[in-house]
Amino acid sequence: MSHISKISTKIKNPAAEKQKNLLEAAMKKLAEIHGGSLVTSVTDYYKNARPVITGVKTPDLPLGIGITNGANGNIKIIGDKYGNEEQFNKLADQYKALVQTMSAAEAARQQKWRNIRISDKPVKDKDGSWYFEMTGERPTKQAARWG
Repeated sequence: MSHISKISTKIKNPAAEKQKNLLEAAMKKLAEIHGGSLVTSVTDYYKNARPVITGVKTPDLPLGIGITNGANGNIKIIGDKYGNEEQFNKLADQYKALVQTMSAAEAARQQKWRNIRISDKPVKDKDGSWYFEMTGERPTKQAARWG
């Protein structure tokens, strides 16, 4: 039966503008990877729309997947899985991996890393989880100045 499913996450509510920007950037990258478009609502099989903070519709997931605020302060990933459960779960897992990688990239930038890049191709680990490779240059130690 078709209905909107919810997946709980450990991603915190985007009350801070910086966190909201990161969540939206991750969804934008997911759309680019899968040839989709950003949306502000997802639909169920019966064309009932549910508003989301940000979401994506792809050729393989035309009803969409998006994020909303959960009751416990964490983000929930929502969408209609019916007939597309495998693709829905794949995009949900890749979205969580993107948020984690983009958060790590932001932390690295704060530590003065340079040329940080996140791969455009998700990688499936042996245990079935998804991740994105991140590369960058560590800051060099500055020579002590005597004088």
